[in-house]
Amino acid sequence: MKIYLKLILGGIALIALQSCGNSKKSQKNGPIDLQQAFYTYSDKEATGSRMLELYLPVNAQIHPGIELDSVFFRGRGAALEKLSDDSLIYVGRFPLAGSEKPDRIMSADPREEYGNRPPVILAKLPFELERDQAVITYKKDGESNYFKVVGIEERNMD
Repeated sequence: MKIYLKLILGGIALIALQSCGNSKKSQKNGPIDLQQAFYTYSDKEATGSRMLELYLPVNAQIHPGIELDSVFFRGRGAALEKLSDDSLIYVGRFPLAGSEKPDRIMSADPREEYGNRPPVILAKLPFELERDQAVITYKKDGESNYFKVVGIEERNMD
């Protein structure tokens, strides 16, 4: 009986330790020094779509072993990219649902509906964030890490 009790307790402890190791670790102070992060809304007239663009201005060059990967903001995730090669501003672009022109083709023949785009479905984010917060995913030495950015404000780019 004591052996079974030890096995059960050992199994529970092993599961608890394993789940702690898999939890997403977020750092309060990130690996980079950011200026005030902000977002804007932009309209793409050619496609008729509307985008939310999150800008992350960096104060200095990022350490060579660190690579910014993606950002989670307002229930969405997007890849981070530099504005230009010599720029220290990263941007994440989030298409807004329902902002495309209604170009759906409805037909009894499924071949005519081939060009229709599927609807955008928001996935559950692994983080709980306020409206002015974002989480940045970065890779350091091949390992994914996360840090939170707070106080993001809206700006007009006119």
